[in-house]
Amino acid sequence: MSIADSNRATNVIVASHERSGTHFLINTLTRNFGFVPRLINSDINTGADFYFLRELNIYLKCIRYAGGKRIIKEHHHLGFFDGLFDKLRENFIIFYIYRNPADVICSFWRFVLNSERREGPRTRAPDAFMRAQPCGGMLRYQWMQHATILDRWRSHVDEWTTRGVDEAGAYLIRYEDLNLDFEATVARIASRLSAPCPKAVRPSPSENVMLAGPGEVGGFRKFFNADDIALIRQMTEPTLRRLDLVRYVS
Repeated sequence: MSIADSNRATNVIVASHERSGTHFLINTLTRNFGFVPRLINSDINTGADFYFLRELNIYLKCIRYAGGKRIIKEHHHLGFFDGLFDKLRENFIIFYIYRNPADVICSFWRFVLNSERREGPRTRAPDAFMRAQPCGGMLRYQWMQHATILDRWRSHVDEWTTRGVDEAGAYLIRYEDLNLDFEATVARIASRLSAPCPKAVRPSPSENVMLAGPGEVGGFRKFFNADDIALIRQMTEPTLRRLDLVRYVS
């Protein structure tokens, strides 16, 4: 058996829009399925230029040959991977975790406001943040510019949960399920990994995370008024309905 064959589909990509429960899922995989705790972060510090398909391909090959049971954290828009979908299917198990946009926006706003790195627009509150145009560090994950950060969320989620599933084999995990129905969701993950289902151990919400927040479902109600929520619903309604998120944005 070759090195490539022995490592096939033993490495996992956890993809998401920022602040969607990425580390929650990563930590769940490490605590329950024996994945290497130290993740590989697909970011600018890798040295790879993700706008070159050739460099992205080499980067993925290096991960494969580095060994199995590794987790790759991925925030890039699906468009970066056009031309590599077959290789993704053959060599990685991809989980895409998504979360209702109202909670994502609030968490993202808090992250940008408290990050030393200039990750995006620093606004007085989440309502202005979701209406602002993407800028700063967040641009490195985009394939194109968007009118607002809310539009950016919709584009990212729509692509990964449609073409990402059909062409790259992404397996969808709803954050609200992982949070509110943890054991059943871990059982689904075990099935996708073709691994024995463990007695599910919930990871600490404050360890191995990026700027730990409350992580609650529906926390956006502390920040958004009725008009803000109506705008979110209006701009993302088809996505919310397709992904069964309407009940979480009300």
